[in-house]
Amino acid sequence: MNARNISLILFIMAGPLAISCATTPVVLRKSPDFDRPSIISGGILIGGYSGPNIKVADVVNAVFKKDDKGNQRHEEDLYDVERSAKISALVRDAILGQRPQYPVIGADMLLAKLGRQEYQKFLLEFFKAGEPGQKWLGEIREKSPGVRFLLMAREEENRIAQKIHSGAPRKKPGANSSAGQREGHTKISYENVRTITTVLTIYDLQAGSEIWAGKVKRTKIFPGKAQADLGPSSIGIEYKSGNLLAPTPDEESILLKEIFGIFGENLP
Repeated sequence: MNARNISLILFIMAGPLAISCATTPVVLRKSPDFDRPSIISGGILIGGYSGPNIKVADVVNAVFKKDDKGNQRHEEDLYDVERSAKISALVRDAILGQRPQYPVIGADMLLAKLGRQEYQKFLLEFFKAGEPGQKWLGEIREKSPGVRFLLMAREEENRIAQKIHSGAPRKKPGANSSAGQREGHTKISYENVRTITTVLTIYDLQAGSEIWAGKVKRTKIFPGKAQADLGPSSIGIEYKSGNLLAPTPDEESILLKEIFGIFGENLP
């Protein structure tokens, strides 16, 4: 899992941390043409999930890069299609969980219609521009006859902060204490505070225009999977052990499921 904008915040805390989260999306656009009858008759095609998922860190200012064999390849070849496909499946499942009567088609169909290279280019251009553009809407309409609506999800924020909980410095250990519990040392644990902001946009392929859009920002606390025993000189400084601060692999999926469920609840 790619964690971006990771920041460490050191706290000595005595009580639980409150969670602040959104319960409804901020609706950016809503057309009366996007209603239940039109969705049931026209269906929704999941186009994909786009975000800063480039596998090569410095690809932003590059036109070409080399693969492992030294061959030149275009920027779109480095886009993480697998991550987009995984998250697109979460979008589909969340919508069907809230609106089981809606015909929702997974992003794998669009990937098959466009082919891998063109699909990668489509996701990258959508992420950069924030919209697919008339060229892509027209091509998708031609390759998806009978489908009226295209749904695209775009990640705007994916941030982790660590909250570290520290106890009082330990007094002289008792006879049954573990070897690592030395006098003056402090037991610490941590929580990952993850925030994701996602914009979901639906396009009318017949009209070639945006017909519904909403934004959800949600924060969730995940308990850490590791603890550490720090000496007196360590208290008050950043503790950067990879084992201590590493987020668990399922945090992103759990939070995204909640976000997409909120979108599903608020569709017509």
